[in-house]
Amino acid sequence: MRSMDDNDGSPVAEPPSGSKPSPSSSSSHDAAPLGNNGNGSAAPLNSTWAPTTFDETDETSGSNVLLSRQNATKELIAYVLAAVIFGVGVAVVSGGDASQEYFAGYLLEQSLSVDNLLVFVLIFRYFKLPMFLQKRVLNYGLWGAAIARLVMIVAGVEAIEAFEPLLLVFAAILLYSSYKILAEQEEEAEEEDGLQNNEIVRFCRKLYLFTPTYEGERFFSSTTVVDPANSSTPWTARALSNILGPARSGEPLFAATPLLLVLLVVELSDIVFAVDSIPAVFGITRDPIIVYSSNMFAICCLRSLFQLVSEGLEEMKYLQTSIGSVLGFVGLKMVAEYFGAEVETSTSLAIIGGTLTVGVVASYLVKDDDN
Repeated sequence: MRSMDDNDGSPVAEPPSGSKPSPSSSSSHDAAPLGNNGNGSAAPLNSTWAPTTFDETDETSGSNVLLSRQNATKELIAYVLAAVIFGVGVAVVSGGDASQEYFAGYLLEQSLSVDNLLVFVLIFRYFKLPMFLQKRVLNYGLWGAAIARLVMIVAGVEAIEAFEPLLLVFAAILLYSSYKILAEQEEEAEEEDGLQNNEIVRFCRKLYLFTPTYEGERFFSSTTVVDPANSSTPWTARALSNILGPARSGEPLFAATPLLLVLLVVELSDIVFAVDSIPAVFGITRDPIIVYSSNMFAICCLRSLFQLVSEGLEEMKYLQTSIGSVLGFVGLKMVAEYFGAEVETSTSLAIIGGTLTVGVVASYLVKDDDN
């Protein structure tokens, strides 16, 4: 799995002394503590959290919108069919070569998005995010990924047109990613524990003031406010409180719940993943429409894929090897084509599809002794 890097001393918001939850936050899912430190106060955000018990059969919890496995299967089939139909449309409008580029890019992005799912599983598990909230985070995350990748793809196309040797930089990124995946897979078992010191998690924790409490589907607390006079409050939260205070007629700025922290970690993680996934598609084609459409169709499948395969991803032991091999192939292809050696798109499509197929099949056929 492509690597990402909590208790780092960052301050955690505590409800004001004597404050009581508002009536609007009195449901069974609001202000439910993640953990307890023994004296009745909420435990800080760290790796020792105790998961809150949520009644996921309660319609008010939001579980009524959670996809069942059957609906997830239907949704996944619909998105895959839409991707195939789009590829056929590309063939009709732009010809067979463009269609092959699209399908090669789509397969590549789909495999990388499945790889990302394992990271999301680790993030949700680390933050003990209840199942009915995972879909909410994924929905917002997909919109954020669509916007971020559009910006990165447009910028990448402009940069390549202005400075073509940038392709060699992209190739180096892919080759390094391939090396990391193939050489460091033995470290993956420890990665969930590694989230405690992950740079993305640490960075997000310092952006704002977060409570130790999930409050249903709220991103911001209904009771805990930012105290700009408290020196332990993150400077960004103090600055926002001072700036927005006059505009809010003196009303306090509320602290964020862990749900917003999880969303920030997911969004920034996706941007990190895009650093190698987008250059990988540029190794197949430089057509921005094909690059973006292949990215979007792959991303659209993420929610239903997560529902279907999240629990079995860790058993796909050879998927990582196949993904690393594909990234290495695309990186070498970019270097070869930069120096004038052409690689047919049909050949690239066959190698990418074949390598991924071997990785998936081998993962199912070859089981560990423990299994």
